[in-house]
Formats: sequence, structure tokens, C-alpha cells
Amino acid sequence: MCGLAGIFRPDGQPPITGDLDAMAHIMRHRGPDGTEIYRHPNDKYHAVFNRLAIIDLETGDQPIVEENGRRILMGNGEIYNYVELRQDENAYPYQTKGDMEVVLPLATRYGIDFVDHLEGMYGLSLYEAEDHRLTLVRDRFGIKPLYWAQSKPGGCVIFASEIKAIFASGLIEPEIDSDMVPTYLAHGYVPAPETIFKGIHKLPPAHRAVVNRGGQVLIERYWRGGQASTSIHSANDAVEQLDDLLSRSIAQQLRSDVPVGALLSGGLDSGLIVAHAAKQSSRPLKTFTVRFQGARVDESPLAQQVAERYETDHHLLEVSASDVVQDLPKLAWFMEEPSNDASVYPNYLIEQVLGSHVRVALNGTGGDELFAGY
Repeated sequence: MCGLAGIFRPDGQPPITGDLDAMAHIMRHRGPDGTEIYRHPNDKYHAVFNRLAIIDLETGDQPIVEENGRRILMGNGEIYNYVELRQDENAYPYQTKGDMEVVLPLATRYGIDFVDHLEGMYGLSLYEAEDHRLTLVRDRFGIKPLYWAQSKPGGCVIFASEIKAIFASGLIEPEIDSDMVPTYLAHGYVPAPETIFKGIHKLPPAHRAVVNRGGQVLIERYWRGGQASTSIHSANDAVEQLDDLLSRSIAQQLRSDVPVGALLSGGLDSGLIVAHAAKQSSRPLKTFTVRFQGARVDESPLAQQVAERYETDHHLLEVSASDVVQDLPKLAWFMEEPSNDASVYPNYLIEQVLGSHVRVALNGTGGDELFAGY
């Protein structure tokens, strides 16, 4: 998890006055391994990046700036198929050995359609100085966040991985959007492209936003789910295809220059992930099961059986939920928007404990939705 933010000044607008240091500071928790602040020589684009180093620990700092500031790239998340893409685009003079930089030669070849060739989870920003154009992209399922706002019609566009970084710029005042309160009460959250805050927008999943030199923002969908390209004639066909897809997907997600772990609940989704990851890992896979003290349901014995079968380096983490009230303000600070989802708090507790063991952990989140329930 990294954090990116930036300010784009359209032609004819006053100089940028946003507080980049404050934007970087408030997202420091997203990237403890380094902070970079970049100001383009034309003074029309400023960028902030907080890095959590996962791939290319030595040369993978961002923003990635081409010669003379021609293009500036930032990305939060991971492009899983970057190895294959870099092989295809091997004539490009890469500065890094990481995953994000492959966007630049793809953008040269395909323009804003570079995103069609990416597999992964990401929030991306690409500034092109010659055209004075900013492109923001969010991954197909919206796994990584990306927010944007405009100081006034035709004014500066401010974007960030977190809403509070936009407020920290000093260019947008925090204000609850009263029109969104009924929407939240109806859905339990505020659906994209809006947020609970007036003037702050989510970039929806599978969408990109292109901001031109005049400050006009064009938002368009670049992908939607379609008909499967292969036919399934039997249950065995379905099992074989699913097994192959999971195997290839997990193999890509294991690409990391730091150890990768996996959350293991004892359920079907996390068990499948651990089964594939353990087979493909070059060292014993670290697995983690969380047991809540006092809970009526304890799946840790099931998780232990899976861990033993696949010979993982297994850890049982004890989590106490006794400090709920004390933790709520901090949880709200991280969440930024209200969400009527009871799993938010236990997940917060799990990640607090897990973070002291590994930097990357695979999990089965989204499995129920993908498979239409258990």
C-alpha cells in the first residue's frame, strides 16, 4: 500500500498554492519507506508519493520522471503481469526494475488505452507535459482507492489516494454533502462517483479520468465484464478452468521482493489460496489465523489442518475486541467515509496485528461476491 497525490493547474490559472508537505504527512502511514515531493519545472503539476517498498527495493522510488519531465508516473498497488509486459516492451530505457514503469512504454504505444493491457490492482496517475494532460486510472474492481476534486470550475484538480490528503492541500474545505446522507442511509455506503463530502469524488472502478490543459475533466469507463471466451460443458470443465485461473493469478501475486504471507480462516476461499500459494512458493508460506478472544466461533482448528497439509509456517494471532470504543475514532480516521459493514472493525484489528509480521498478505476477500455467495 502506497499513497499518491498531486495538483494539476490548468492553463491561465494562478500558481499552485497547495500544501504538498501536509499532503505527504497525512498519508505517511501508507508509505513508511520514503516520501518524494516533485514540482514540475512548468509549475503546473506537483506530485507527492509515499512508498511502501514491495517490488524493486533499490530503484523503485516514485514518482518516475522521464528526461526533462516529459512524463511523470505514479502508481499505488501492483501490476501483476509486469514481467511479461516488460519483456514485450524491452526497447524502453527503464530507470527501475519494478512493475509500474511499464506503463510508460505502453502509453507511448497505445495512448490512454494502456490500461487495457494491465492486470492488477492499482490507482495510477500519468502527467504528460507536452500536452499538459493528466490521466487518472483505477483498477477494474476498484481495489485501490483514488479520489479527486476541483478547486472551482476550470480550476486546479487535486487527486489523492485518501480524501484527507485533498483536504490537507488547503485548496478544498471539508463539508458534508447533505444530499448524500439519504444515499448512505439507503445503501450503507455512498456509491461512486460521489462521497459523503461535498466536491470530493471517487474515481469509479474500471474508469479513467482525463484532465485537459483547460481543466475539463472527462471520465469514462474503460472496461466492463463480458461473455467468457471459453466454453464450459461440464462441472469438470469448470473445476479445471477455475483451478488454472487461480493458479496463474496467485503465481503473479506472489511476485515480491519481500516475504508474502496469507490469511487463513479455515474457509474455502482462503484455503484455496493457501493451497496454490504453498505449492508455488520457493520457501514455506507464512500463514496467519486470527482468533478473537471470547468469540463463540473458532475456525482455528480448521485452519491448522490446512496449514499442516501444506506445511506452512503457521501463526495463530490472538486479537482482543475489548478496546472497541477507544479504537473507533482512529478507525473513522482511516475509513474517512461511513460504512455500514460490521466486518470493518475486526479487519482493522487483524491488520494491526498482521502488520508486525509481513508486508504482503493474500486473502480471500471478495470470494463470496465473485462466487455469488457461499
